[in-house]
Amino acid sequence: MSIITTSTKLLIAGLAVFLSIISYLSSIAARLSVEKDWIVCLCGHNSSLLAKINANVRTIDLTCNLAAPLLAGQLLYFWSYGSTAAVLCAWVVVSAALELCLLRMLYQRNKKLETKEVKDQPSSHGGFISGLQNTWHGWKSFMQHPVRDAGLGLALLYMTVLGFDNITWGFCILQGVSESVLGLLTGVSAVVGILGARIFPLLRSKLGLDKTGLLGFALLSGCLAVSVSSVWSPGSPFAPVSFLPENNHSHILSSSHDQVQPALNAENKAQEFENYEAGNTLRKSKIEETNSVLSYTSVTLLLIGIISGRFGLWISDLAVQQIFQENVAEEERGVLCGVQTGLQSGMDLLKFLLVIGLPHQHTFGILIIASFMFVSCGGLLFFKFSINRNKNESTQPLLQK
Repeated sequence: MSIITTSTKLLIAGLAVFLSIISYLSSIAARLSVEKDWIVCLCGHNSSLLAKINANVRTIDLTCNLAAPLLAGQLLYFWSYGSTAAVLCAWVVVSAALELCLLRMLYQRNKKLETKEVKDQPSSHGGFISGLQNTWHGWKSFMQHPVRDAGLGLALLYMTVLGFDNITWGFCILQGVSESVLGLLTGVSAVVGILGARIFPLLRSKLGLDKTGLLGFALLSGCLAVSVSSVWSPGSPFAPVSFLPENNHSHILSSSHDQVQPALNAENKAQEFENYEAGNTLRKSKIEETNSVLSYTSVTLLLIGIISGRFGLWISDLAVQQIFQENVAEEERGVLCGVQTGLQSGMDLLKFLLVIGLPHQHTFGILIIASFMFVSCGGLLFFKFSINRNKNESTQPLLQK
């Protein structure tokens, strides 16, 4: 008899989910503080140094995202679930303590962080109503700021299934791709992303920040066009109306009911059935042999587009991030970056809602096309931002080269 009741298990699961949400929100706050604010303060007015540090931070982030699943997979393979959970919990505690110590050390050793000047905000009381008013003013400031179009362009990139998440992973498995191959391709995708992050400072110094961002969006859209072509390629399951029960196909032989059939004895019937089965087996083997070659064409194009697109993705991501760092005033940086994170989370939520509405593999092509359209619109918004900034030459960045 189990000591832990069902209600206790549900309570523990709910508590784990709640703590995970708190952890996620805390990580967002820490990332906004360090990546969007602290780094800018430490770099002073050196835009080139800021680009290099942004690239280094993104490289560390991508490397950890690559190493973590590999290590967790090895633990799950060789150890039990309980042992793996204990090791991961211990690692989280140790890494969190180490991170806090490093952040505190960084803060104490750099006077720029301690002597930051922030304009006094008018104190407001009212609890929930005041929070809503502050949120409204934050969104209003974002929509009126010159970096709005660049932020919206980046946010639209999050409404996509063209990435190595659980959605695309499950679809590829349904298309016959093994988990081991997908794991290897995930590593290749991370390496391509790291290459994009490492080349960003060089491109920024040669082309400028705006042109580098445009190049990143163009490369991303061009690569994802290959993924879109997989929708109509051989082996694609795309058939938006065929996921309904197929009642149009009959398994009855094609002879008419009123057609006179010659009488057959038992021996002739047995011989005819044997010949029919032999022919049917031959036809099936030929179909399977053809499908084994064609069925991987579509998913191969899909994965090629996703992997190659990581290069342009992180170039455009770093470009927009540095645009925010250079053009948003210090006292507004936290508010506007928080709104930007909210927009990105909203686009991510929209993606999951579309997946819930179109859950079948035969409709996955619609999600691919919609993802490409959102990414393309993101590139157009960044292009609009670049044009508007070139027209308004009086707007100078807060940081210099």
